[in-house]
Amino acid sequence: MAFIRYNSSLKLINFLHNEMERRFHRIILSSKPYLVNSEPTNRCNYHCLFCPTGKGSVRNGGLADIQIYEKILKEIGQYLYLITIHGWGEPMMHKRLSEIIRLAHTRNVFTAITTNGYLMKRELSRELILSGLDYLVVSIDGASEETYSSYRVGGQFETVLNNIREMIALKKELKSSTPFVEWQFLVFRQNEHEMRAAEQLAKEIGADNIIFMPAYTEDEQFRSSDNKFHLPRFTPLSKPSDCRHLWSTLTFHWDGSVVPCCYDHTGRFSLGSLAHENFEHIWNNRHFSESRQIIKSGSPIHSQHLTCAQCVNLINV
Repeated sequence: MAFIRYNSSLKLINFLHNEMERRFHRIILSSKPYLVNSEPTNRCNYHCLFCPTGKGSVRNGGLADIQIYEKILKEIGQYLYLITIHGWGEPMMHKRLSEIIRLAHTRNVFTAITTNGYLMKRELSRELILSGLDYLVVSIDGASEETYSSYRVGGQFETVLNNIREMIALKKELKSSTPFVEWQFLVFRQNEHEMRAAEQLAKEIGADNIIFMPAYTEDEQFRSSDNKFHLPRFTPLSKPSDCRHLWSTLTFHWDGSVVPCCYDHTGRFSLGSLAHENFEHIWNNRHFSESRQIIKSGSPIHSQHLTCAQCVNLINV
């Protein structure tokens, strides 16, 4: 959707250049990222069982300063196809969420949000629609209150469903084709029997799509009986060269700390800070180049402190 709706000759040239540099595993890049993963907040109103934030994040909680978004969009917005606005928290807890979306659209960037949907009341839904939000993913892991709440601790199944219904009704009322509303269903052993019921329910409430996703678990009793819904236990990689994040994507936490990818929820080692540095000072700095080198050829002893070294070292565990 982003590629079709928000393309330009400059973006396309940068995209092709970036893909070439990634395929040849260039360490110092002249291309810019074409994706941004941003975290408006790492606070959440839920306590999901295996989520770092739900269990009590090791990072201090906070809300992103909108100036960080203004800064990065000004610096590289012309190259971006997509910005995600969620991260390790509930994005709808950020009071200026619709303003962030509008900022992205001034730079012609596709916007996407993943939410638990609980706070998506009528007025907020109206704001999101009018802001031009392109893609809305609502995480609902079940088709009944009992099953849903077994993982989404603190949530209410019927409240979320009603909020989606209202969002879809408002889209029609406002004659808007956006946002595209997707139901995301993380598959656990406790809810896999309700997948067909969820499909039917998604159709009934008017969702544009439903997607069934593998779920990260820390308890074998939650692990799906279907292997296709299993995630790697320790790292998202099967081999170092699988990783593309350090080439294609800029990922930052609510305080502006740049991290290798969204899997780095701790932020123990930042690659730079958008709050204090310009993009150009970060993108090819020593930490970024060493991290790309790790993905290219493994992790030397002097780079063991970097997040990417720890990720690569866990591949065969």
